[in-house]
Amino acid sequence: MSVEQPRPEPPCPAWVETSMANEQKSFANFMRKERTAAGSAYAAGDGRLVTRISTKRDPATFLGPGGGIVSGAKRVIANNEKGAKGFGPGGRNEFKVVQSAAADRLAFWTGFQVAKVRLPGKPGLVSMKLRVTEIFRREKSSWRLVHRHGDMLAKPAGKK
Repeated sequence: MSVEQPRPEPPCPAWVETSMANEQKSFANFMRKERTAAGSAYAAGDGRLVTRISTKRDPATFLGPGGGIVSGAKRVIANNEKGAKGFGPGGRNEFKVVQSAAADRLAFWTGFQVAKVRLPGKPGLVSMKLRVTEIFRREKSSWRLVHRHGDMLAKPAGKK
């Protein structure tokens, strides 16, 4: 009795590897520039840059820290613009990417969003740390946010 040995996967054609590398590089540049700027503006009360990088086409979804889901590009944009108005000038934001990838006109990142924001009625800056996953779709030559899931980072059990 002979046991068939698994065959190794054939290597990707060079054009596939090049395309994937180009998508990853493009997405990394986008994250470093546009996404970072949009996050910083949002934390300071200005949602216009998040609107600029958001898709205007369905499907689009947002799962926010308060629970629930917002569906549809127009509703997601309106929700983001309203949310930004809850912060005052002087807020700061940083993304700590744990994992990201881009290929075939889709990209994602997951990790943490660490911000210090001004909230109405609160003195000084308030620290926020969220767990975030965002998905982007390439539309023409630009990356557009099509899904965001963000929630407050829970304190480990037993810590106050």
